[in-house]
Parts: sequence; structure tokens; C-alpha cells
Amino acid sequence: MSKTRIDCWEAGLTDGQKQQVFEWMTEFGGPKTIVMVQEAFSVTPAMSSLYRFFHRKKVEHDEDRLRRAIATKSSIEQTCKELGDVDATLAKGLAYYGLDAIATGDPKLIEKAIMTYNDLLRRQTYEGELEFKKEKFRNDIRTQQERALDALFIDIKGNPEAEELFNEMRTVIMEATRK
Repeated sequence: MSKTRIDCWEAGLTDGQKQQVFEWMTEFGGPKTIVMVQEAFSVTPAMSSLYRFFHRKKVEHDEDRLRRAIATKSSIEQTCKELGDVDATLAKGLAYYGLDAIATGDPKLIEKAIMTYNDLLRRQTYEGELEFKKEKFRNDIRTQQERALDALFIDIKGNPEAEELFNEMRTVIMEATRK
């Protein structure tokens, strides 16, 4: 990745202002964001520069989201190991409340049994949806990476040395995201 030019419109912006520009681009798109940047920060970015900035920040944002998701997943897995098998725990709870409710005829215990059963069903449904969303997120990240790599390749096309290094880098990045 190349360094930001000293005369670049974003060079004088703080991290907070850059985050604001990213959010505006996400919400409003390029033309409106240019006007907003002019009014708020007294700089005038070119449309192409603004889109390059946005795509660079989008990749950073997506990578950060992925890191947080992985950290959360690891934390959840660790908690599950500490607590044991959650499905087995819920099934035991269901059996306990169900048998107790039948034996006593207590409406509150019957309600608890139903709630426990619903929790088990919700959890299983949620896990399926989560797996689908994780795969969709991975595919979105790969697509964004491929677009970013394609844009970078356009800049170095024609330089055999750079193309060779680029192809090695592309291979490493794509292999890393498949794991």
C-alpha cells in the first residue's frame, strides 16, 4: 500500500474527522459527501480520491470487524468449554422441568419446561443463522479484498517485478482468508 501524499486532502484531517468522512460515504455516497467535507473541513477531495479513501477505510473496517468477531467467537468457545455442553444442560433442564411439571401438575413448572424447550429451539435456530451469516460475511470480505487487490493491480500493471510481488501477496492474502 502506498503512503498518503503530503498534499492529499485527507492529510490534514484527524482520525475522528476521517471516521466522519467514512460514515458520510457509507450513508450518503460520494457527491453529497464531497459537499459535506467542503463545508465541515474546508477541503475539497476529488471524487476518485474520496472513493479510494472510502475503499481503503472499508477494508480496514471489515478487517477490524472480522478480528472482533474472531475474538468474540474464541471467548464464547472458551465459556462453553468452562460451562460444558450447553445443549445437554438445556436438555437436562427440559427433562427436569417436564417430569416435575407432569408429576405435580404445577402450571409454573409447565411454563418453565416450555420456556426451556423454546430456549433450546431458539439456540439451535440461532446457531444455524449465525453460521450462514458468518459464511456470508467471509464471502463479503473476500469480495472486498478481491476488489481492492484488483484496483491495486491496475496501478502496477506493466511492471513485471511489481506484478510478480503482487501475485505472491495475492496468494498469501487469499490463503489466509480461506482459513
